Amino acid sequence: MPRSQPAPQTISDVARRFIDQAPPITPIDLTIEALQIQRQLNLESYGRAGRRLAESIGVTTEEGQIGGVPVQWVMPPTAPEIGAILYFYGGGYVYGSPSEDLAITARLAAFTGRKVCAPVYRRAPEHPFPAQREDGLAVYRALAEAGSGPIAVAGESAGGNLSCGDQRCCCCRSRPAGRSGATVALVRSRPPG
Repeated sequence: MPRSQPAPQTISDVARRFIDQAPPITPIDLTIEALQIQRQLNLESYGRAGRRLAESIGVTTEEGQIGGVPVQWVMPPTAPEIGAILYFYGGGYVYGSPSEDLAITARLAAFTGRKVCAPVYRRAPEHPFPAQREDGLAVYRALAEAGSGPIAVAGESAGGNLSCGDQRCCCCRSRPAGRSGATVALVRSRPPG
């Protein structure tokens, strides 16, 4: 099928041939209904794989709420009572959930021996940015105020931005005086679908 727009003449012959041979760009359905269907498909696929991995390494999950925000706790077989990793999932603030990133958080919990707290932050477009930042900060502040011990902050893709990519989003900037913390951003890309 030919492309609707030819490649520009100002690029190399190799680049022009590549563009001309690429499949046509198809419009994406961005209605709320279409997003919800895709979210459910992603959850079924990635969530199932994450649950299997967590079970295979002895990690358990528990749903809760902190700072008014739903969270998923991911716990290794044995964990100290203090300290946690606050983990933000990726998905461009539109897709994703803690259950979809369970393969990541289960490994974090198992490898570090620490509990992982993964907020279920509000997603766009139903809740435009900065709703995600507000939810992340609410959870971080509640954990810090509860005296949970050291808090490491991590995230994948958009979650990496919530953890440290944007200075206004960095949870460690809102750290109460005298509290130390670590911030790690995990950036990876998921294959589409």
